[in-house]
Amino acid sequence: MDKKAVSPVVATVLLIAIVIILALIIFLWAFKGFIPEAIQKRGQPIDQACNEVSLEVSYLKNLGELEVINIGNIPVYRLDIRKIEKGRVDKEEYEGGVSVGQSITVDIGTETEYDEVEVIPVILGETETSKKIHPCKNKFTAEKV
Repeated sequence: MDKKAVSPVVATVLLIAIVIILALIIFLWAFKGFIPEAIQKRGQPIDQACNEVSLEVSYLKNLGELEVINIGNIPVYRLDIRKIEKGRVDKEEYEGGVSVGQSITVDIGTETEYDEVEVIPVILGETETSKKIHPCKNKFTAEKV
């Protein structure tokens, strides 16, 4: 009988190759969640779209209202409002959104006169699978009127 077998060197090389391929598959599968999905707005990266957001913000302190006008060319999905008084910061979300060219008024209360009011726009972007909100890095400080 003439029996042939795989040599130990070839068997070892095949075993190492299989282990490396399995490790690579597990690594890519496990760490997929750590790599953020690219969010886009109108076919461009979301951060670039944030640069095109422009708001005109006025704080009507006597009425306790914040007037926001979207003078940019990107619609704003939500407004994150930071009310600053003597070092204390109160955060509030306005879910209404502001379309391009639209003006809105947000009641922030008359009980406190804030030292400063900042508005951070949040825009809606798209990934390959869903829509996601993205807070922009740029802030707009309200002008006291």
